Amino acid sequence: MRRSRTSAHAPAPAHTLVSAALLAVALGVGAWPAAAIEDEVVSSEVGPPEEPGGFLEMVGGAPRPRISQSETNVQHHATDLTEIAVPETDWLEAAALPDRRDALMAILQTAHEAELALEFVDAARGFEQLGDEIDTATYPVWRASRAWWRASDLVPESDVERRAEYLDRAEALAKEGIRRDPGCAECMLWRYAALGRLATVRGILSAARNARTMKNLLDDGIDLKPTRTEGKHNSTLGNLFSASAVFNRMVPDSFWLRLLVGVRGDKERALKDARNAVALHPKRVDYQVELGAVLLCLGSEKGRDEAIEEGRNVLASAKGFERLLPTDDLDLEYGRIMAERPDLACSFSRDGFVDVKKAAGAL
Repeated sequence: MRRSRTSAHAPAPAHTLVSAALLAVALGVGAWPAAAIEDEVVSSEVGPPEEPGGFLEMVGGAPRPRISQSETNVQHHATDLTEIAVPETDWLEAAALPDRRDALMAILQTAHEAELALEFVDAARGFEQLGDEIDTATYPVWRASRAWWRASDLVPESDVERRAEYLDRAEALAKEGIRRDPGCAECMLWRYAALGRLATVRGILSAARNARTMKNLLDDGIDLKPTRTEGKHNSTLGNLFSASAVFNRMVPDSFWLRLLVGVRGDKERALKDARNAVALHPKRVDYQVELGAVLLCLGSEKGRDEAIEEGRNVLASAKGFERLLPTDDLDLEYGRIMAERPDLACSFSRDGFVDVKKAAGAL
C-alpha cells in the first residue's frame, strides 16, 4: 500500500466525527440519480472529489454558546481517553519475518509514542510503513488512518488543501483495512470519520455522494459488535453507537431523500443508539448530551412532552459529571441552549444549529 498525494485516538467524539457537514447528507438531494438507488445493491465506493460548494448555514437567530470550539481543538487531543499503555504486537509477531521482527517492533513503538506525543504525521507515516510491509494486517492501517484524521484536526482551517490531503489518506487507509478484513470495525469507524470530515472541506455534494457509504459503515460496524476498549470511557462500539445516533438524528426522515440520496434518518433508531452508547459509557458527557438532544428532538417533532422532560433531565444531570474532554463544557453549553429551545435539538451540531432548509435551497 503506497502513500499517494491527492487533493484532498483520541476518542472519536460523535459530534467531531459527523460535525455540521455530516448533516449535509440530508441536503444533497438531486446529487444521486434516482435510478442508482437500489436496496439490493449497495455500493461501497465513494464519489470522486468535487469542487467545494453549498456549505451549511446556521439557524438564524439561534443562540450561540459562550465557549469557542476553536479554543478546545489542541486541548482535545492532549486529553486522550484511549489510555493505551503499549501498542498491540500479536499481529506483528505472527506475520513479521524473523529477521525483520525487531526492526518492525521498533517502528511500531516509535509510531505509537509519536501519536501519544501529538506528533500525528510522524505517527501516521510509521504505521503506514508497517502496513506496507505486513500487507495482511489491519491494526497498523487503522492506526495510521486515525493518526492522519487527528493530524487534520490540527491543520488551520484556512489550509484546505492540506486538511483534504490528510483526510484522503485517512479514508484510503481505512478502506484498505476493510479490504484486508471485512470484519475490521475500527476501519469502518475511521473511514466514516474521514468521510464526515471531508464533507466539511468539500461541501454538501461530497456528503450527499458518500451518504449511503457512511450509513453502511456505521450499520456494519455496529452489527460486528466490536469488543475493543481503550480505557474505561472509550470503546469502538460506544463511538459507533454515538456516531449513529447523531447521523440518524440530523438526517431528515424523508421518502424523497431516501429515493434520491440513498439514506433517510430514523430518530427512533437514534434514540436507541444514544441509549446504547450511554449504557456502555455512562460517564461520557458528550454521549449524555447526544441522548438529551435526541430526546428533545423527538419530543419537539412528535409532540411528546415526556421525551422533552426526560431530555431536559438528562442534560441537567450531565452538568454534574466529571469533564473527561475539553469539549465537554462546549457540549454542555449547547445542552443548556437546547433545554431552553427544544425546537433546535434536531439541528444541533458542535458547529452550531444547522439551517437545513436554507442549505437545501442553495443546491
